[in-house]
Amino acid sequence: MIDVLVGAGFKEKKCCEVLVVSSAGYYLAKTRPMSPTMIRRE
Repeated sequence: MIDVLVGAGFKEKKCCEVLVVSSAGYYLAKTRPMSPTMIRRE
């Protein structure tokens, strides 16, 4: 969701604040490899 908002021109920090997500948690999830379940769903 944050990636979509950033693509629309919003700043990552503000998106994290509005969605109540820590910046560290966002970057951790962004760099995490896809799980087997996520791969299968795609």
